[in-house]
Amino acid sequence: MNKTPSHIQNKIAEIYEYIAKDDNGLPQVPVNLTPILEKFDIKAYNTSFKKPDIAGAFDRPNKTIFVNATDPQTRKIFTLAHELGHYFLHNNAADVLYRESKTAKNTLESEADLFAAELLMPESVIRFYWPIAESIQQLADIFSVSYSAMLNRLRYLDFI
Repeated sequence: MNKTPSHIQNKIAEIYEYIAKDDNGLPQVPVNLTPILEKFDIKAYNTSFKKPDIAGAFDRPNKTIFVNATDPQTRKIFTLAHELGHYFLHNNAADVLYRESKTAKNTLESEADLFAAELLMPESVIRFYWPIAESIQQLADIFSVSYSAMLNRLRYLDFI
């Protein structure tokens, strides 16, 4: 049974319409976020932030996502998916939302993290790779996410 709130599941299901599928009809991994950005006319840029612990920001009025240019690629991808979570889930939130790496998470940030995890690491695809993966790092590499993101996802799904 999926313990993800239905409003997040429903939004992910809508968005998967724009994501490439493999021969089994599963979302192709690593998930390419470009078609989603293009479909919803959202711009994304790498940038430098004055505060080094800011991973990303979403500027709602300008439909623009900023990702910390100095972060590793796997973190940039997760941050981009996280900020898309704000776009799709939090229409009544502040005009600019920041993702900080070292702060306690409020509900909006936790939902955006869960959205990103669901989007980038679909449970159905993890179930496919889980029996054949040799390590958590190999799974993380397949999905183009960090080891910690994959570890958290596997724990959330009760795989470990």
